[in-house]
Amino acid sequence: MEDDPRRLPVYFLLDTSESMASEVFVAVTEAMAAIVGQMKQDPMALETASLSVITFDRTASRLVMPTDLAQFHQPKLKRGPGRALGEALHLCLDCIRREVRRPTPKRRGDWEPICFLLIGGEPTDNWHEIARELHFGGYETTIRSAVLVVVCLRTSGKRKHLQGSHRPITSSRTLAERGCRRFMEGRLR
Repeated sequence: MEDDPRRLPVYFLLDTSESMASEVFVAVTEAMAAIVGQMKQDPMALETASLSVITFDRTASRLVMPTDLAQFHQPKLKRGPGRALGEALHLCLDCIRREVRRPTPKRRGDWEPICFLLIGGEPTDNWHEIARELHFGGYETTIRSAVLVVVCLRTSGKRKHLQGSHRPITSSRTLAERGCRRFMEGRLR
């Protein structure tokens, strides 16, 4: 009955602002590599995950189209001025609207998307409303919402501006210690 297997859409939103210190910029790449590495250890994720990469500095752009986890190669990142998080979230929401398959009488549809936002500083545009829309299902599908995981790559004192309705929020240290598995639990079973 089902032609296409059910997918787990995973979107990486990567801060590529040139205002970040070199070690924080490197932490973006390392955090994504850690998440991808952990996912590759999960047999179910290997079968179902489809990864996509969106970068943002002054503008947001799609760097990697949806790619099966087994074929995914981490892209080389370039820095730019600004930190247009709102634009990146809008682009991600548009991608979800186009790419996440809805359930039909013949197919269950894709799992709820997971969006990993790896950010090193304060956004330079309006992003709160689109974050709520993304998190609370502001796209016309029967999928309830996306899981927006904010990974702050700076100290907790510099991430208060990211607190809000888009939980869970974590640090790169917590992500390394506990893994990304907790954000996928219940999605693949």
